[in-house]
Amino acid sequence: PGRGHHKLSIQCVGMPHTPNVKKPSRRWWQRLCRILVALGMLVAVAYVALPWWAPTDLIRRRLIEQMSSQLGLDVSIDELSMTWDQGVELRGLKVASPAGFSPGSGSTMLSVAVIRTELSPINFFWRKRIAWMEVEHPVLNLEIDAEGNVNANVLRGLKFDAKTDRTSVRDAEVNIWLPEHSQRLVLGVQ
Repeated sequence: PGRGHHKLSIQCVGMPHTPNVKKPSRRWWQRLCRILVALGMLVAVAYVALPWWAPTDLIRRRLIEQMSSQLGLDVSIDELSMTWDQGVELRGLKVASPAGFSPGSGSTMLSVAVIRTELSPINFFWRKRIAWMEVEHPVLNLEIDAEGNVNANVLRGLKFDAKTDRTSVRDAEVNIWLPEHSQRLVLGVQ
């Protein structure tokens, strides 16, 4: 080379000089394991975040449709919510009285202020179990007509997919209307 130009070669101490060495490609099973781990983590995050992303209004409407179909009566639910500490909570459940009934009891045969159950999708979908259920302030307006027919007989048509291990009922009331009587008989459960 010309005057004043020197060729300089730099090599790191302790590292061999290897020009353009390619990393070995990952094997197919290593890629598969990484994908499965990523999917597992995604499912775990989705499960933990369930109360925040679950379509509660869609679930509420589906429950109303299912109960109305089974009973052949109008059903309404004011609100459905989910949290891990309070579980699934239904507020304002109302079931209309069947045709031919309700001159004295009004149009609502059954109303429940709050129904609260465990939030455990794994138990519910795979084991068909609910560990606990709390029912607060249910009111049943039971009416018996002159032929001995009872309006609440239609409730036998309700079918539940899951069994409940423990159910607690608080502040329940049953109003009984007998034929030929203008007064009701009231039974209360605290």
